[in-house]
Amino acid sequence: MKVKIIKKEALPIAEVNDILVKLEKSGELSGSQQKIRDFTAKFNKLNKSEAAKLIKEIETAGIPRLTNDCVVEIVNLIPKNESELKTVFVRNKLTVSKEGMDKILNIIKSQ
Repeated sequence: MKVKIIKKEALPIAEVNDILVKLEKSGELSGSQQKIRDFTAKFNKLNKSEAAKLIKEIETAGIPRLTNDCVVEIVNLIPKNESELKTVFVRNKLTVSKEGMDKILNIIKSQ
């Protein structure tokens, strides 16, 4: 079966897990889909609605240069401190102010 990519976008682990659970119920998953399903089941920290709410709150916090991909990565990792949060920014080659990082961490802690 040839796969056609319709669009590419970052998704939180919770949403990927939901998609794969629905696929699993309708039929058997391929080997790679099953590996991804196992990964998402193991590392998923939020449900789909909690992840969506957290993404929306971080996006509306008004932090300059913060991309959607970066926000989704933050939601997937749920960093507990500034050091963990910095790894997301270093990987994405972003610089975010101390105030911006504090905003993000406060939003995460309020969940």
